[in-house]
Amino acid sequence: MREFIIYRVDCAGNSSNCLYRTKTVITDKSSFQEAVTVDHVTAKYKDNYRSKDNFEEADCIPLDCDNDHSEKPEEWITPLDIALEIPDVDFVVSYSRHHNLPKAEKSARPRFHVFFPIEIIHDADLYAVMKQKIASVFPYYDRNALDPARFLYGHNATDVEFYEGNKTILDYLEDDDFINFDARTDEISEGSRNNTMSHIAGKLIKRYGNTEVAYQIFLKKAALCNPPLSDNELDRIWQSASKFGSKVMIQEGYIPPDEYNADYRLQPEDFSDVGQARVLSEEYANVLRYSPSTDYMVYNGSFWEESKPKAQGLSQDLTERQLLEAEGEIKKAMDELVKNGGMELLISVWQKKSAQMFDDKQSHAYERYEEALAYKKYAIKRRDSKNIAETLKEARPMLEIEQGCLDANEFLLNTPMATFDLRQGIDSPIEHRSEDFITKQTSVSPSDEGADIWLVALDTFFVKDMAFIEYVQRMVGLAAIGKVYVEALIIAYGEGRNGKSTFLNVVARVLGTYSGNIITGLK
Repeated sequence: MREFIIYRVDCAGNSSNCLYRTKTVITDKSSFQEAVTVDHVTAKYKDNYRSKDNFEEADCIPLDCDNDHSEKPEEWITPLDIALEIPDVDFVVSYSRHHNLPKAEKSARPRFHVFFPIEIIHDADLYAVMKQKIASVFPYYDRNALDPARFLYGHNATDVEFYEGNKTILDYLEDDDFINFDARTDEISEGSRNNTMSHIAGKLIKRYGNTEVAYQIFLKKAALCNPPLSDNELDRIWQSASKFGSKVMIQEGYIPPDEYNADYRLQPEDFSDVGQARVLSEEYANVLRYSPSTDYMVYNGSFWEESKPKAQGLSQDLTERQLLEAEGEIKKAMDELVKNGGMELLISVWQKKSAQMFDDKQSHAYERYEEALAYKKYAIKRRDSKNIAETLKEARPMLEIEQGCLDANEFLLNTPMATFDLRQGIDSPIEHRSEDFITKQTSVSPSDEGADIWLVALDTFFVKDMAFIEYVQRMVGLAAIGKVYVEALIIAYGEGRNGKSTFLNVVARVLGTYSGNIITGLK
């Protein structure tokens, strides 16, 4: 375990105290237990007085987990859950004084402090940023406990837990190799080409099986080799990986790729902007489209409306679903590891050593667990504003629709209740369908409500001239058709206060967004 320093006092539960004079180097469980039974901090302060301005240095990041992120017991986190989520990361745990006890209005639940040893930091702001970075990735940590002068209450409990690893938490957050494997576009140089491509081939066959999809991704990755590998060499690598895949298939506990990937419906084929855009375009094609003339359009259940913010919301929704999907798979894999004894091995021995001791079932479960972890980290990363925008940018050609496809059927009139074919009348309503690509809607649905009032108004406006009223009705009807069949300029004239504006405003209000030109077209 990496050593780190705690500064403590000789009492517990004194929130007004700011002096932490006693330095304790944490080297084992005994020294750690001694330090956390009293109030303590993990930073050195000028004159031993705890404050942000007095911050001098720290080699440990403490975080508070009260499990306040959820009221569902099945979603509460334990130290073991953390160890499995961040494999090979060095950290220790002490339980808080409210562990498994009610706190304020919250019910009893696991509550503990996590200590992450790190390389020494001398800047208070950077220290706070590091805390915030960890909390942004793992939402179960208390976001109100991220300042650089935070102290922790002591608790006279002997239960402490050590999870040893080769990485610090900051190393883990910066190490994107396992996440960016699919997205990597850097050159594969001479000397590492064969090993790298063999690794890629094995990973692809494990994920997709010996399929054309896997082979095409393999060839795409091979294009990064400089100098290029020969076709014969690439074929040899692929055939070798295929033979390995065949051996794996007959092992006990083997999960076929179609079953293995069945629960990863939203996982991209490659962890890149284009891969994410492809998932977005496939999952949301019925409610999301792009046109150069309108930008992004979103189907709201009855018509397509121009809205880039709503398109952004769908991109965000995809990441939310991906995160839930990944977390579900992590839980399944963990449950399987518990069932087959792999979890016991992970707890009892060092992670890398335990991996060498796994049987076939344990190995497959652990591989699935690691895959799910990688997927979760990818999903979290895609939730950044920049990545949300990049997804929409790359999805534009995949979701593009020609302007001529919008409102293409001139006889369809869309109302809040239903769509009507003007040639069929109101007796043949059509349910709203996204595939009609209607971008407009009237403000009201067909109804007899208020008809008597309207007829009286027409008699008043047009002095009971029925021929005139029928003519105006035909003109208004033509205005509701999405194509010009009669070229006409309607001029409303007469003395003031005789209903001209009232009539036209009523027509415009009824037609809703269809009336874009009716006011300017009628005078």
